[in-house]
Amino acid sequence: MSTGSVAGSNSSASSSASSAISSADPFSNLNMSDFLKLMITELQNQDPTAPEDSSEIMQEIGQMQSIESTTQLNTTLNALSLGQGLTSASLLINQNITGLDSNGNSVNGTVSSVVMNNGTPSLVVGNSTVQLSNVQSVL
Repeated sequence: MSTGSVAGSNSSASSSASSAISSADPFSNLNMSDFLKLMITELQNQDPTAPEDSSEIMQEIGQMQSIESTTQLNTTLNALSLGQGLTSASLLINQNITGLDSNGNSVNGTVSSVVMNNGTPSLVVGNSTVQLSNVQSVL
């Protein structure tokens, strides 16, 4: 039984998930558990007179480990990015800044605190919030 389609589907799922291709791709939600179920089903249904080559199984396991490592790396990098953003934002507390709020209005004043909006640190200046990426200057 050939495993090319399973391995190809899995790498396709990984690339579609990482590049955020539309949900029309049936493999975009394939996770490690689904991959293991596919592999076990494949092994259970293989032809006993022509068993799968062990090197193909090892190749699939290697691909599975590679995908899991990439997923863990992405999770770690996202957490690191969030931590760096929070650190940068907190260093601006009690600093005078100029920036734009979410409506595009100019905001000038002292940063009183940092809040999280949709996973992004924002600075509280008076009654306005300014995303860290919208800070134009620190006075």
